[in-house]
Amino acid sequence: MTQKKNNGIYLTKHKNHELDIALVSLNIGIQSYYSTYQSIRGALDVIQSRPSEELFNFDENDNRYEALHIKNYNLSTTTYVKGYIETIFHFHHFIEVSIKEILRQEHELLPSVAGQKHTILHKILKNEDITDDEREKLNTIDFGESIGRIIELIKNQRIKNYENMKFINEAKNFLENLNKYRNRLVHRGIFVLQYNDLDEFVGKEVFPFILKLLKLPFYKDSKYKWESKELHCGINPMIEIIKDFSNSKPSYKKIALLKEMGKAAYNNPLPPPNAWIDINGVTKEFFEEHALNYPTNDYQEIVSIQTCPVCGAKSLLIYLLEDPEEAIEYINKIKCICCTFEIDSEIKNIKISDLDINKYWDTQEV
Repeated sequence: MTQKKNNGIYLTKHKNHELDIALVSLNIGIQSYYSTYQSIRGALDVIQSRPSEELFNFDENDNRYEALHIKNYNLSTTTYVKGYIETIFHFHHFIEVSIKEILRQEHELLPSVAGQKHTILHKILKNEDITDDEREKLNTIDFGESIGRIIELIKNQRIKNYENMKFINEAKNFLENLNKYRNRLVHRGIFVLQYNDLDEFVGKEVFPFILKLLKLPFYKDSKYKWESKELHCGINPMIEIIKDFSNSKPSYKKIALLKEMGKAAYNNPLPPPNAWIDINGVTKEFFEEHALNYPTNDYQEIVSIQTCPVCGAKSLLIYLLEDPEEAIEYINKIKCICCTFEIDSEIKNIKISDLDINKYWDTQEV
């Protein structure tokens, strides 16, 4: 069977469909970053303290601190390494497309290399319209060159609206580091930032820069919804993460909680409160009824069912762990069977806005 040369579809029909693809990457990048807590859940204290090998029971052949970043001990859907790679790749792609769009709006050739496309080059120089097919034949400059080009043009006031673009020049070191991290994955084998360092990189630099890019005019009328559904508790995980990293001593446990809340918000299957129709065929009542009959095991007992701060369903299960050998019992996990929000008792003594996470660990009712 003969394959068509262009056997595929465009996700959008309008001229700047690259921007929609950029927002798809932004969506994936955020979700990938939020997934990284689950990849090390249960070992957060170990990750935070960066202990010596003897303080943690690694496998005999994995007697290294780095093993927690590489092995999937928690059997989560995403390992830390996978989450890291997708985070860096997709944030890099979103920022690269955005910067090249700024250059393109100044002139079609600024982000491009015409090469041997003489007719297309002549059309552009004559201010004639070119087709999408012709535009695709133009090679674009790489990310590093686009950074250098836009920074010089802003510095010399050659870009329209250059006053509002100065944040790009101020982020020169960040952009170069992002490009370096991406290139070290592509060209030099796998090198990943450690868990805490990725949190700092995203919270201090990536998220603030992304929010500034999204304020640019060409994203103003975008229809693609890159954000998650709003959280029942009213918290915005991205904004709160940025706030915490503006402090001299950020709380990495608070960041872990915010990441898990953000991850669950993207997984929330319930329709928005004001939706006129339930397109997913699922209801809050379905999960609340399922929670009442959720199975347990010999070592864990569900002692309470609470309202989830993420999705708002009363499907947040509070687990009591019974340890016969130690003759102790304590609440060790909370899990929402609706939106997938799940944390261990390693996350305590944290308050974000009006949400006090300790109320779940202090639950006494059966």
